[in-house]
Amino acid sequence: MDIAPFLKNIVALLERSFLEGLRVDVEAPAGDYVVDVNVPQLQTMMTHLAANARDAMPDGGEFRVALSRMRVDEGDGLPDVAPGDWVVLKVSDSGEGMPPEVLAQAFEPFFTTRPAGEGTGLGLAQVHGIVKQHGGEIVARSEPGKGSCFTVFLPRWFSEQPVDDAQNI
Repeated sequence: MDIAPFLKNIVALLERSFLEGLRVDVEAPAGDYVVDVNVPQLQTMMTHLAANARDAMPDGGEFRVALSRMRVDEGDGLPDVAPGDWVVLKVSDSGEGMPPEVLAQAFEPFFTTRPAGEGTGLGLAQVHGIVKQHGGEIVARSEPGKGSCFTVFLPRWFSEQPVDDAQNI
């Protein structure tokens, strides 16, 4: 499926759950962003990333989603990303950010910084699992006061067959 139309639709849907004062920007330049994905899992991944971004910006800010394609070769300086063709999805926010000790645990199941009863700590663990199940990688960057960025690398899919463009999701 080409995930560009899907992302535009899901972000528009998720935007309705954002508080006023949050700006949303989706950047998906023309091109094909075809990946072999499980659509409900991709929806779950985007929902968790958007919810975390929303919660990190209680006083407003910017939520950004950007798509690109990347060819990774040996020695490109991306130690967690294997050589190959990737569709790259960046989800970032201008929120509170995370200190290094929190970022180091962000994908661990049941790890949460929320008060008791306000979160399970499973959102980012699920995101990590979904990315890995699709043969991808995820890289998280964050700095207190400067927001967070989650970069998802999904293997680009090549085929002579037509693909679902996800217009009706």
